[in-house]
Amino acid sequence: MQTPLRILYLEDNLRDRELVAEALAADGLACEFTYAETQKGFERALEQASVELILSDFTLPSYSGALALTAAHQMRPEVPFLFVSGTIGEERAVESLKSGATDYVLKGRLTRLPAAVRRALHEAELRRAKNRAEAALRESEERFRQMAENIECVFWMSNAELNRMLYVSPAYERVWGRTPASLYAQPGSFFEAVHPADRRFVLANLEQKQLAQPEEFEIEYRIVRPDGSLRWIRDRGFPIRNAAGQFQRLVGIAEDITARKALEEVQRRLAAAVEQAAEAIVITDVQGAILYVNPAFEKVTGYSRQEALGQNPRLLKSGKQDRAFYARMWGALLQGQVWHGHLVNQRKDGALYEEDVSITPIRDVTGQIINYVAVKRDVSHEALLQAQLRHAQKMEAIGQLAGGVAHDFNNLLVVIRGNAEISLMAPEQLPHAVCDSLRQIVAAAERAANLTRQLLAFSRKQVMQAQPLNLNELIANLTKMLARIIGENIRLQCTYSTPSPFVEADIGMLEQVLLNLVVNARDAMPHGGKLSITTELLTLDAAQAGTRPEARAGEFVRLAVRDTGTGIAPQHLPHIFEPFFTTKEAGQGTGLGLAVVYGIVKQHQGWIEVASQLGAGSTFNLFVPAVPPPVQGAAAPSVEADLPGGRETILLVEDDFAVRRMTERLLEIFGYRVWPAASGLEAQDIWRSHAPEIDLLLTDIIMPDSITGRELAEQLHEQKPQLKVIFMSGYSAEVVGGKPDYARRFKGCFLQKPCSSRTIIETVRHCLDEP
Repeated sequence: MQTPLRILYLEDNLRDRELVAEALAADGLACEFTYAETQKGFERALEQASVELILSDFTLPSYSGALALTAAHQMRPEVPFLFVSGTIGEERAVESLKSGATDYVLKGRLTRLPAAVRRALHEAELRRAKNRAEAALRESEERFRQMAENIECVFWMSNAELNRMLYVSPAYERVWGRTPASLYAQPGSFFEAVHPADRRFVLANLEQKQLAQPEEFEIEYRIVRPDGSLRWIRDRGFPIRNAAGQFQRLVGIAEDITARKALEEVQRRLAAAVEQAAEAIVITDVQGAILYVNPAFEKVTGYSRQEALGQNPRLLKSGKQDRAFYARMWGALLQGQVWHGHLVNQRKDGALYEEDVSITPIRDVTGQIINYVAVKRDVSHEALLQAQLRHAQKMEAIGQLAGGVAHDFNNLLVVIRGNAEISLMAPEQLPHAVCDSLRQIVAAAERAANLTRQLLAFSRKQVMQAQPLNLNELIANLTKMLARIIGENIRLQCTYSTPSPFVEADIGMLEQVLLNLVVNARDAMPHGGKLSITTELLTLDAAQAGTRPEARAGEFVRLAVRDTGTGIAPQHLPHIFEPFFTTKEAGQGTGLGLAVVYGIVKQHQGWIEVASQLGAGSTFNLFVPAVPPPVQGAAAPSVEADLPGGRETILLVEDDFAVRRMTERLLEIFGYRVWPAASGLEAQDIWRSHAPEIDLLLTDIIMPDSITGRELAEQLHEQKPQLKVIFMSGYSAEVVGGKPDYARRFKGCFLQKPCSSRTIIETVRHCLDEP
């Protein structure tokens, strides 16, 4: 059990007594008070009470602190004396310290009192140690050694010239790592043990003690032990004089303060870490008043430290959390629990931001909560990325649905268009009205095919015939048509990158992208304006790409289409690439324009960034990978093919009955012999019986059984290398199994559904005639 500290307290104010007692108790000091209010009571207590510390007000109704200090020095000089006053001025405080007071503490800053008391007691103990040392030296040097051996601090004594150590206590070996005997044998080894960086400082302080009136001193320095480890030393020296007052020697107490220094360094680094932390850190009192914020808080919130101190964190409230939310938070904190949560707060400029927050209650030694520490991480960027990811996933799902619908619709169009075209091959056998109807069916099928191509473009399943394209030339070739589209009240300005940027792209798809964006820009400027089209080559490194949600490092071409139109409302901006979403009036748009743009750009391994402001226009930035300019070569001559038939045998593999039957009829009309199969397994059975006579495999790629069209082609081609192959699909070649030219490995071709009867017959003949 801790022995109470016995304190004599000269104070007439009961409330001040209580506050002092509470301040000492809060710091873990157990105290036993003897109170006095008058001179008589104070001096009686000095005579009779067992006192270790004296506290005194400076001004009392019938007595003064200065007189009390004089009486205490006369009667109990060994007891430390501290003033605790609210009226003492600076000059009086200095005078009191000169008169022998150990320290003074203002009543308004009692938080300093425990530290001042501990320091006074410590210094009193040092003074008592000094007195004991002096007494021991006077009585007997041996008795001094016996006392020093029981003290953990190192007692030392040097001669008046300070060039030889007369004595060090046994603790020297524990702290310095050297024996006292080695120090006596080599007097200079004491200074050799001092860290080289501190040696001049120590020598300068000790040399001052050779003056005529040497004084007590206290210094801190480092020593290097024989094993290379460092220790911090707090050294206090006291001059010893003879009866005539002449300086004879210096004695001192050296204390190992390495642990304290390490703690101070940890505290310093902790403070630096808090100041430099990327997360915002806020410390409040138990009522919620802000006591500290770090620079990250200032950066995130826009409030300076001066503006935040003393405020409540509610100044950041955005109204996005209700009372129940904060009730749950404070319920946890008041129970001493750490609270974790997500907040939507408001910066000084009114902008909202999201942050993950952890609030920790801080307790004192008694277990009482005295502070709260909040660590707040701005997650606005992560929240934006998550929203964009969800949007991309939604668009991908819609794209898959659109692609599936378009594929099935393509099969229907093949049947509708094919049968109509077959009927039109003998127009003389049909009434004129029927021929007109059939031609309208073919035209409608072609328009429907264009719609499916838009859906496939959005879903990134449209066939793409990529080649190196000069983007500047593509835009320049379209400018006349673009000028007619936008009208005379809109000024078109094109700015081209130098050198010309090249991309690996499908020219038709990029023209469609540009046309869609220009039409949208025109519709956004009904009263005229300016339309800018810009190309730019740029290189993104990993750091730059990291700031853009969909970007990646590399070389890219940026195509920017900027208008000065009405702009896009913030609530509409997240939905503009969704299919069938439109803000135009009924009948003025399908809602597929930007969805197609999105799909084509994605199919070209790029991404889109959009910036828009109501009344100030919109900017669409399209990023597509850049490629080197192509090597110039001679252009292949174009050949206008006829529509001949043939007598070869064709293995036709198509799982859709209507498509299979229509294609079979078409081929037979042109003289070919056809073996139809509804699956890859059925085709294998036919092959086993008729392989020698089959010249061409015409197969769909996506099959209902375990064998795809590509696998079937590989199996049959391995058995008969001269076999020609034509692949058909409603999807592009990339989607169904490779690059667009992979069919060439089989000396074959690729047909994109739906296609005309003429295209089918021309492709079959071309493939069969290919050497």
